[in-house]
Amino acid sequence: MNAPHVHLILNHLPVVVTPIGLVILLLGLLRRNAEFVKVGLGVVLAAALLTVPTYLTGEPAADVVGNLEGVPSELIERHEDVAGQAFAVVGLAGIAALAVLVLQWRRKAVPQALMLATVALALAASVWMGVTANLGGQIRHSEIRARETPGR
Repeated sequence: MNAPHVHLILNHLPVVVTPIGLVILLLGLLRRNAEFVKVGLGVVLAAALLTVPTYLTGEPAADVVGNLEGVPSELIERHEDVAGQAFAVVGLAGIAALAVLVLQWRRKAVPQALMLATVALALAASVWMGVTANLGGQIRHSEIRARETPGR
């Protein structure tokens, strides 16, 4: 198993887990179900933790894939840039989710602004993860790349 293989195995986890956490969190808030909210927060936190090894395996994977014929380096660089942003946003979502869980555990009031920020960060992280995954897929899957306009 090489670096790209490990990265490919790991990269699906935060891409899928982040929006699942968001949906569970939103369901909990809409239903006013404290247990659903806790589970949703835990899943968002788990997504943030899963993002760490995924992100750390990206550079070694790029080193291997970047040497393959027919792999545009611009796509790798764009994927890396957006992955760094996604890593930061999902990390912030995880920190916010952890903060809410700690406040709940200590039986303290959770500021509404913190809960809203957590939801907003989880939403942003879900979108950023999707964009990152799409850009990563384009590196080796030319069939999903944007088609050039004829005549250009």
